[in-house]
Amino acid sequence: MSIPTDPVQLGALALAPFRTDLMTWLEEHIDLDPEIELDTMVDVLAGTVGAVLAERAVQEPVATAFAADDIIVLRSQVLPTVVASTPTPDDGDDELLIGLEHDLLLLWSYFIAFLGETQRWTGSEADFTTALALLEPDEQDDADMREALATAVEEVPRQDELATLASAFPLLVADALVRLVGTGLDVPDDEFLSPEQLATVLEGLEDRLPAIEDDPAAEGELRTLEDVPWVHQVLEALLDLEVLEENDEQTRLLPGPDLPVFTADPAQDEDCLDLRREIVGRFILEDPHAPSGAFSIASALLPGAIAAAATGSQLTADVLATTLSESAAVLGDMSSVNVSELADRLEELAHFGILTPRQEPWSIAPGYIPAVALTLGDLMDGDEDEDLDGLLGEDIDITELASMLTGMDFGEQEQEQLRKLLGGQ
Repeated sequence: MSIPTDPVQLGALALAPFRTDLMTWLEEHIDLDPEIELDTMVDVLAGTVGAVLAERAVQEPVATAFAADDIIVLRSQVLPTVVASTPTPDDGDDELLIGLEHDLLLLWSYFIAFLGETQRWTGSEADFTTALALLEPDEQDDADMREALATAVEEVPRQDELATLASAFPLLVADALVRLVGTGLDVPDDEFLSPEQLATVLEGLEDRLPAIEDDPAAEGELRTLEDVPWVHQVLEALLDLEVLEENDEQTRLLPGPDLPVFTADPAQDEDCLDLRREIVGRFILEDPHAPSGAFSIASALLPGAIAAAATGSQLTADVLATTLSESAAVLGDMSSVNVSELADRLEELAHFGILTPRQEPWSIAPGYIPAVALTLGDLMDGDEDEDLDGLLGEDIDITELASMLTGMDFGEQEQEQLRKLLGGQ
């Protein structure tokens, strides 16, 4: 049998042996939006399954076992591409697109559960629990966590927080970037900052940087943003929070609509303080070594680890490993690797003075707790909808999902195939 090269056909072929049973099982287990055809929803699932299999370069169209690497490809490559290519009524509506990715992850969780419950799963038990954990990690009790964070915030004097933020590395970088941009800054069309512009941002901050592997500065050369991902991380936050913005050609950085909020006095302006907390919170909770918006083990586990540190729990590598192993066998045989990746990120945060001391057990410096609490609250607010009753519902037209195929390197023939599946539109 020749293996299809395009993901739509590959996914359809892989699901074909049990497609009818899958649809019956899904109908029994989910509350689907009445406007959505179950058959069409499975077509969307098949397209993403095919994309994962194509990335793996399979020799047979089999979709009954997925390793951790497959789920990471799904989260870091396939779904972001689908989401980025999906039109919404309000172009660029982040909440709708986040909801779409969330729904597709839940759909995959149901798919993996179907394979297990119907004894079609052919992978190892460790891979099964790993896949479910990476798709839909065990939820924390949000109410208890919010209460614990609120209590921790109340114990931080405002003046202590302001003093901490005044010397926080991410805000020093943010201030330097705002000064550099001024009223407008021409930048290379292939990166946010030139090496010379980056060097200006880093003036006076060199000794605050963690060790950089193969550091060009050691050879007397200029660094790029790739060498200093922490600066890139802050710049992306400033753009996302509209402190700065790009021109349409992405060749010039400009002041954003919220620049006046950022440059106000945080001691006098609550909006300014919250904005600065958000920048710091994102810096702490996101993984600078993962591409923008991409999934990584560190970014998946950091919120829980940092929340534990912020609410007084002792945090060590052994505690992390125990927590992971007790949480539905999270990550299976990969536990030691993933704990190591997370520990490396915690060591970085310790270097920045955010976690103290620079050895285990880690604890968070009190002045950073309000920033962590604010950002964690935003994350929990984004995870409240945990069912499929609105999957690809009225706000996102499923018939327009054909646009995602171009972004995933699907050809015109496959786009036409999906149009036919979706009623010829």
